[in-house]
Order: sequence, then structure tokens, then C-alpha cells
Amino acid sequence: MNVITRLDARHEALQKGFNLRWPPSLAEGADDIRICTTPEEVLAAANAALAAGHRITVRSGGHCYEGLVANKLAGESLSIIDLGEMKGMQYDEGQQVTSPWNEGADRYRFKILTGNQNWDGYVSLFKQAGRTLPGGSCYSVGVGGHISGGGYGMLSRLHGLTVDWVTGVDVLVPNAQGTALVPWHVRADSRSDIQRALFTACCGAGGGNFGIIIAYYFDDLPKAPRKAYWLPLVYPWSSLKGRFTGFLQAYWTWFEAHDADATNPIRGRGNGGLFTVLKLNYIDASDNVVLGIQFTGPQGDVGGENDAPLLDFISTMNTAAGIPATRCAEFIMPNIPPLARSGPHHRDVMQLEADDAMDWIYLTQTVNGSGANHRGK
Repeated sequence: MNVITRLDARHEALQKGFNLRWPPSLAEGADDIRICTTPEEVLAAANAALAAGHRITVRSGGHCYEGLVANKLAGESLSIIDLGEMKGMQYDEGQQVTSPWNEGADRYRFKILTGNQNWDGYVSLFKQAGRTLPGGSCYSVGVGGHISGGGYGMLSRLHGLTVDWVTGVDVLVPNAQGTALVPWHVRADSRSDIQRALFTACCGAGGGNFGIIIAYYFDDLPKAPRKAYWLPLVYPWSSLKGRFTGFLQAYWTWFEAHDADATNPIRGRGNGGLFTVLKLNYIDASDNVVLGIQFTGPQGDVGGENDAPLLDFISTMNTAAGIPATRCAEFIMPNIPPLARSGPHHRDVMQLEADDAMDWIYLTQTVNGSGANHRGK
């Protein structure tokens, strides 16, 4: 464990999270940041901070946009327990992964430590097991906070939330006296009522406020797609203004009609793995409404009959807009080289070609939305 105090040159930088708006001054920030690399260090760091009379907050990726991790209350001392270096994944196809804190020795296929960032997890799962999490596209979000909030992402219409797949959790919770933290392993079928309730709480019910989550366990995870499309489509405000209400209604109605049977491969039913981000930019700030679409078929591939839901969706939106969409290379694609940023592509969006299909793992890397740290609200 490495304790970063105000005397350390790294303190000013490391007390901040991803959103550089918080904290505005050293006086309002943490007294120290405790960098942990193992579960044992987390337990020791948290208990030492509590024994010193500090309030503790927990950070994995640092993406709390409201500064709730870094900002201390008036008159208190604050320690940030930083899990960002506690990384790693265990995988055993024979389901022999166990928790050191589990008396029943339940066995799992996957264990993911909560200091992992999304991209760490996607790469490890893909390379080692051909699996993935249906989590977010922002590469630098830590899985500790992301999964405890539900774990929603671009494969969620196909595979649900990440918490739908969680089957066990290692978590540090207060002891009976409230004087220190103790380790628990909780599951939906744990022996005690409070442990079963805590498992439910860790699966998206409270933003991670019930304890310090050390690791998530999974009996299984969805197979990673092989191929996918990424189609950023543009509709100009000048053409859309008079049809805007119908455009939004068409968007909502299409998903309402297709989501109930998301994986049905029959033409005209289901959405396959169609995920969209509709960017309704303020009209004075942008000339366009942008509709970003990621699509993969129910079996993780594209082409042929797989593409029917995608083409039906684009046709529906074009009809509602009264004009065909234009392809744009600029939307949520920060890693595309500058030469590829040549403006809109005017090829017919309804004519998908072989080079539109991308390897899913590279698409996932390309469309990550974290970008650089910045001030945001």
C-alpha cells in the first residue's frame, strides 16, 4: 500500500478523478490517497484510515462526475481508497475459480478484480476466453463502480446488464461494532438474509455504497461477437425541424415494438444486437442530429439475414426524417487517423458492403468514449 499525503508531489493530481472540475482546491480535497494493489492492502488501508478518524471513499476508475469521491465535507478528514492498481482476471473453463472468503467454496468460471478498467476486462476476456461483458464503451471506467451501477453498454440490448451475469461478490463491510471492515463473500443463495440482500444491493441497487467491492464472480459470460457494424448517421437540423416530433416517435416506437424479442432472427422481429446513441445536439451548437449505431446479429455476426433488423431500423428513421441519412466518420471515433476524417460519406446507407463489417474487438476499441480528462457537467 502506498499512502499519498499532502507532502507528496503527486497528491494534487491523484486526489482528482476523471472530471477535473472536482475538487476546486487542495483545501476541499482528500487528506490522503491510499493506493492498493491487493485485497489485503485494501482491507488494511481502509481500517487504518477508519482508525485514524477519517471518512473513506472508494475509487476504481475515477469516473464519478459529481465529485462525490474526492470532495470532503466541512471539518472532516478524508481518505480515498484507490483500487485502480488492483487489476486482474481469473478464468477457468472448468469452473474451479474460488473466493478466499467463501466458506462454502462455491466455484466459478470468471473472477474480475474491481480495479480493472473496461478495456482491461474486454481484452483479457476476449483473448483468454472469447467472452465479454455487456458493459460500457468508455475504456477507462473502472468496473468496480460501473458494475455496481448496473453495467450498461452497447451489447445490453442483446445480453442485458452486466449485473445480470454476476453470481458472486467479494466485499468489505462494517463489523457488528461499526469500528472496522471485515471481508464477506455474498451470493444470491448465501446462508443469511443480510448476505443475500447485500448481493442484490451490489448488483446495481445502490451505486456501490454498501461496502468496498473487491471482486465480481461469474458462472458464465456471453460470447464476444465476431463482427459488428459501426454506422454514425447524420440528419441535418434544417431538414428535420418540421418533422422532429415524428422522428422521435418513430425512434421510440421501433424499439418498443422490437425489444420484447431482441434475439429472434426472423426478419421483421427482434433487434438482434442493435444499439444506438441518438445525439440530439442543441440546434445552435451543431448543424446535425447524429444517430450512432452499433449492430451485430444474435449470434455475433453480420451479413445476410443477420442485417434485417438494422436495415429495417434505418429505413424507419429515414422515412420519419423525410430524407436519407448521411454517413459521418466523426462521431465517437477518436482513434480514427486524421486522413480518415474527410467529412461525411455520401454512399447509400442502405447498401452495406463487406468493408463495413469490423472485427468486434477492434470496433470496441475504436468507439470508446472516454477521451481525455476534462472539466464537465
